[in-house]
Amino acid sequence: MELEDYASLVTEADACFAAADVSGGIRVLIEGADRFARAAKFAPAIALFKAARTSLTERQDPARLTKSVSGMRRKLADERERFREAILKRAPPEGQRLLIFADSLGLPRPEEAELADGGIGATYTGLIQAQSRTLLLPNPIQVIPHCQRYLNSSDVLGAVVAGRASLTGAIVLVHVGLNDCWSRTFSEAERVAVSLLDQKSQNLLMQFVRRYRHPIIHHDPEYNYTDLSKFTRNLEKIIKVARTNGSKQVILSTIIQPGRASERHTPHLRWNFSRYNLAIYDIVKRFSARLIDVDRMFWDRGLAGMMFADGIHLSAKGHLAFANECLSVVEDIQRADQTSRGIPGSNLVED
Repeated sequence: MELEDYASLVTEADACFAAADVSGGIRVLIEGADRFARAAKFAPAIALFKAARTSLTERQDPARLTKSVSGMRRKLADERERFREAILKRAPPEGQRLLIFADSLGLPRPEEAELADGGIGATYTGLIQAQSRTLLLPNPIQVIPHCQRYLNSSDVLGAVVAGRASLTGAIVLVHVGLNDCWSRTFSEAERVAVSLLDQKSQNLLMQFVRRYRHPIIHHDPEYNYTDLSKFTRNLEKIIKVARTNGSKQVILSTIIQPGRASERHTPHLRWNFSRYNLAIYDIVKRFSARLIDVDRMFWDRGLAGMMFADGIHLSAKGHLAFANECLSVVEDIQRADQTSRGIPGSNLVED
């Protein structure tokens, strides 16, 4: 295939788009990309794929796409609120409020839905609430979760700003980053837009992505939900908003490094995750926040069995380890707060 073929494919796809045939235009581009890729000509293949990817949103009916994206977000928010209500039922009516902002790592896996409590009790969110009752903490913990699949740092910033009235006196745990930094083949809106194509075009597109995920990401490893500079600014703003509104302390968690299986299909994965984790370390240092270093925690508590089979999510053992680590940090924060205020029973030595 020559450059003339590339140009003719783009022209043919544009004709489909002009006729409001989005599926047809995507199909032309992906079939051409596949032919280039099979001939080991990856530069034009990836260029055609990117043209198709951009067209998913730019050529789609805006109202239809907005409706689909809103519907997807509504389902995620509904699950988040059901989980929140279930945790609040287990919480004491008063106590040290611990606001937890997390992605799917704070939620039960879909496979656990058949458990008696829907898997809630096995999450670190549920375990923190349950185990805090048995500890001699200065104040009982009242967990208030904001855990949602696909949650990223921009979502957390929006939630923190919207809920600033609840920040006074609270400890804030932010455990996101996986969705921010993971190298993607599609953005959130593009991912939803794929479902609006006809079945044949969906199949062709997804087959191409599965077959050529490695070269796609190799050519564009920073295609993700949140670039590093924005991720950094988001976390900084979260801490500033929390402190301006009277929070007791902010805890940031590092991003769990996925297992080796993920590296086979996602080039530059360690480099990418390490950049974002270094940003977290730097923010914790500059803002005197508290840190949960998950990989270090795994080493300290024993690596075996911490992760779910997918190498990305926490296993039951991993959830328990994270809960214990969080409780230890929260206890330190509470005791330091008592000491600074000279409360009897604290570590303050009085004359």
